[in-house]
Amino acid sequence: MSTGVIATKKRRTLRQSRRLTAYAFLLPNALGFLALTLIPILVAFGLSFLNWDFANPAEFIGVKNFARLL
Repeated sequence: MSTGVIATKKRRTLRQSRRLTAYAFLLPNALGFLALTLIPILVAFGLSFLNWDFANPAEFIGVKNFARLL
């Protein structure tokens, strides 16, 4: 005769359930912030190191754009 272990389901506590609900509500906002704010800022920062007029290939010029501003 073998003795078996009865698997017990672990139930979520109220705290875990509320935390999961909060993350579900915050996720769309975080994705929107990422897509509409953070990514364009990072792309603009990256493009600031290039000399690119849309007709010719981009050329990396480093901080020359910033030196030209000063």
